[in-house]
Amino acid sequence: MAGALLGGVRSPVLARAFEYWKSIDPAVGQRIEDKVRSGSAPKPAEGMGEA
Repeated sequence: MAGALLGGVRSPVLARAFEYWKSIDPAVGQRIEDKVRSGSAPKPAEGMGEA
């Protein structure tokens, strides 16, 4: 999930994604946010996030 968010998602959508995942599971949401902010998430699979 964090890799997909690194693939070009920007604020305010990024902030809403963090809020969403934290509402589902606070620990998972925080891990996703930490990975995205540090830039350490794996890149999304080829073709993911392309329209």
